[in-house]
Amino acid sequence: MSWLAAIALLAPAAGGQDAFLDQLLTAYRAQTPLARVFEGDLAAARRVRDRFVAALAESWGAPVGYKAALTSPPAQRRFDVDRPVLGVLLEPMILAAGAPIKRSPHAPFMCEVDLLARVSDPEALARADEPMEALAGIDALAPFVELPDRVYRPDLKLNAAAIVAVNAGARSGVRGPWIPLAGGVDWRARLAELKVAALDRQGRVLGEGQGSALLGHPLAAVLWLRDALRAEGKALRAGDWLSLGSLTPPIILNRPSDTRPTLFIARYAGLLDSGGVIELRLEFDYGEGAPSP
Repeated sequence: MSWLAAIALLAPAAGGQDAFLDQLLTAYRAQTPLARVFEGDLAAARRVRDRFVAALAESWGAPVGYKAALTSPPAQRRFDVDRPVLGVLLEPMILAAGAPIKRSPHAPFMCEVDLLARVSDPEALARADEPMEALAGIDALAPFVELPDRVYRPDLKLNAAAIVAVNAGARSGVRGPWIPLAGGVDWRARLAELKVAALDRQGRVLGEGQGSALLGHPLAAVLWLRDALRAEGKALRAGDWLSLGSLTPPIILNRPSDTRPTLFIARYAGLLDSGGVIELRLEFDYGEGAPSP
């Protein structure tokens, strides 16, 4: 049975959850803040999330991966939670580097300097007991700037269930080139010491971080995602993409006062054997018209 077919068999949510889901879908599609916070426990939040994802998948296609959100202590403090949360990624959410990114002119949004991992051997990943053993189940990493959606109105107080119900704010992100995880490299040190920076058009630093921000090590975030899915009765598949969490604090981008698109630069140092730097350059257009996912 497919993932989406399983969702279709879920028992209908209670009336209050149905109303919340309707309001969530309306706000999410219009890219306008949701004025109502989800009320319910984590189990109910997961049911609403799965129905939300299934509704989006009717036009966006099946899931291509998952995201770990709130994987750093600063991110957890920002939203007053004590644990990471799981979200589902759909294919249109992953944008190619260089593609124009349209955003609603009505609200600011966030940028997070992230990493993607690609699953190659789910069975090997299932057997991993410690982070470095996860290398047997993934074959590449890629720079990834996630563009999460807070979804809720910014004055509302959130908890873990509220964030889970809105699919951990999954909206879109821009992927850079895949970096093969070749043998003979000390990936424990390289990934823990990975340095990233977010810059604006003038080269001013908006945020900095390193690999150890992701639950102590990026490969620990891979195992967290595996375990979170396992706890929900789901399993990873070959080819799944895993968004490992933000290496920097969330960066809020407001609409510029002039007519230029907003430029955001994510710089990664430490992924390449050559010691070179990878940059992702994103331009956001706040003009009227159909927004990107």
